[in-house]
Amino acid sequence: MEKKAAADVMTTGTDHPDWWTYGHEFPRWHVWRGIAGLLYGRRLMSSPPRVVRGQDATELRDLIRETELQLADRWK
Repeated sequence: MEKKAAADVMTTGTDHPDWWTYGHEFPRWHVWRGIAGLLYGRRLMSSPPRVVRGQDATELRDLIRETELQLADRWK
């Protein structure tokens, strides 16, 4: 049962909103638009949780890329 729940979390990242054109680049990220209009991205299954926010899709993409590079440097 726990494995199924973990698999469900991983597949939710593939359902990106229509405005998020960079979904194919970041399959491990869940993105959403907040109440105030800011865009948020959360890396699935990360510990500690990784959340970034930006004014538009391009800024959010750049912040996600930067976060991914930081994570990659930690694992070297």
